[in-house]
Amino acid sequence: MSSKAKIKYEIEELDKLPFFNKKGVAMVLGKSDKNLDKTVQRFLDRKYLIPIKKGLYVSSNYLKNIKDKTAYVEFLANKICYPSYISLEYVLAKNGIIPEIIHSITNITLKSTRVLSGELVDFVYSNIGESLFFGYKTVVKGRYKIRIASTAKALFDYLYLKRNLGNLKYELKEGLRINWDNLNREILKEFRKYVEFSKSKKMKKIWLMIKKTKDDIEWA
Repeated sequence: MSSKAKIKYEIEELDKLPFFNKKGVAMVLGKSDKNLDKTVQRFLDRKYLIPIKKGLYVSSNYLKNIKDKTAYVEFLANKICYPSYISLEYVLAKNGIIPEIIHSITNITLKSTRVLSGELVDFVYSNIGESLFFGYKTVVKGRYKIRIASTAKALFDYLYLKRNLGNLKYELKEGLRINWDNLNREILKEFRKYVEFSKSKKMKKIWLMIKKTKDDIEWA
């Protein structure tokens, strides 16, 4: 088998996988040690492999054939740091609650806060206590299962973890640029449940201010 044909065969085996690390390459190609490192570097140099984050890859052919790349990177967000669910600015922007365009996938995790960077997108993970690690659902997009927060939980996570709010009234009204008109009665009732469960003085104060701005809603 020629060198070119051999590379083609090796890549085709990797094309079947949604992501893999060096151990995955070793298992598929039967390589180890220096030969493995050289193979991975050669594939990276030739753009056969795309780094998702340090030590984790996807083949360019697999990526090329994905119909919904947004679903794919959301799926990766859950997988590369487990346990985690998508939340915070990414969900809020997606649902029209904040106006910013978010270029990273923001997540909640039980692990330490971290940023994992790669060529596809940056994955940002913020730690939260285990007692508040809920309020998400699993959605299916094509072949991918994705854990993602509800709008209410994403807002709760965002405000709960937000530091240095200073003038809270100003931040809620203008500084954080939250579109309160897009938060309906059901979303805010769900948000209130998270506030009550958290027993956080900060979140209770935030809730009272929100309630005053949405006095047209029946809360009982």
